[in-house]
Order: sequence, then C-alpha cells, then structure tokens
Amino acid sequence: MENESRVVYFTIGLEDPITKDPLVTPVRNLLCSAHDAFEESTLLELLENSDEKISCPLCNAPITRDTLSVDYELIDFLETHQPIENREIVFHIELNEYMLIEDVPMKQ
Repeated sequence: MENESRVVYFTIGLEDPITKDPLVTPVRNLLCSAHDAFEESTLLELLENSDEKISCPLCNAPITRDTLSVDYELIDFLETHQPIENREIVFHIELNEYMLIEDVPMKQ
C-alpha cells in the first residue's frame, strides 16, 4: 500500500450563522465543537436580551460572556485579504493558520 498523506483543513464561514450578516468581529465559543465563528455583537445582544440560557445553534454548547473569545487571527486575515467575497477560506490544521483554499499546500 502506498504511503498516503493528506492535508487537513476545514472551511470557515464568513457570515454569522445566526444573522447571515458578514463577520466584523468574529468570536468563538470556547465550548463549541463547531468550526464557524459568530459575530460578537449578535451573541452579546442575545445574551443581553434573553432571560434564558443561550446555546450554540450549531452544536448546542452553552454560550456565556466568559466562553467567548475574539478570533484576532481571523480578523487579521480578513483585513489583509480584501475583497474576499466568493472566495473560500479554510483553517489549515497542520500549519495552524487561515488561508484561501487556492493557497493550501498539497502534500506529494
């Protein structure tokens, strides 16, 4: 059997999964198993206006102010890769960085 190698990455959405608005300040829920970031203002508004506990709509993990973390690396990537519409963004696991899908190095 040939020695197989593969590139491991996951696609990143550039819209808030709740509002479908473009991400401005992407945050991640530290308890989430979902890969997508959320718009910070959306989650803060939900937390502020809800009397009930909030859960991630993608993986059902609880969301609190303490579990939110701004994704500064994604912000930096988006600021340096404008315009970004209609381009697929991925997070390359092995390299631990965001990149455009066409820039993903393929292993031989």
